[in-house]
Amino acid sequence: MEKTWSRLGRVLKDLALACLNATLLLLLISMLLYFMAARKMESVTDSFARSVAVVTPLREDVAEMRQGFLALRDAMTAPGRSVTPEVQAQLDALAARTQMLQAALEEVSGAPARLLDQAIRTGAQEARATLMVLRACPRPDDATPLRP
Repeated sequence: MEKTWSRLGRVLKDLALACLNATLLLLLISMLLYFMAARKMESVTDSFARSVAVVTPLREDVAEMRQGFLALRDAMTAPGRSVTPEVQAQLDALAARTQMLQAALEEVSGAPARLLDQAIRTGAQEARATLMVLRACPRPDDATPLRP
């Protein structure tokens, strides 16, 4: 009878140690994933900030260029000045191109949610790839259970 209680105590102790080991491993994995996600989000926010910093001056330059073209067209079409149809067509084409460029820049700078969604998808795909690599780790050949 004493032997049974001794075995039961040892089994309960081994079970408690196994639960503790599993908990610590899960904690380690979750911390690793947290740090990977935090690092990825930091790089995404840095990249996003750089992108916005580049787009803002471009948008302002395009707006100034568009205003310059419009002023040039108004000056050339002022009363008393004659504009050839070729020059008028070139001015119209330039104005249309600057308008399209300004619309494209506003779309890019006005869509941070889309950029963040893309960054989150990319981060999730990288995390999935990392987990797949971890999952594919082979067991050691001498995998014997540890005994105290």
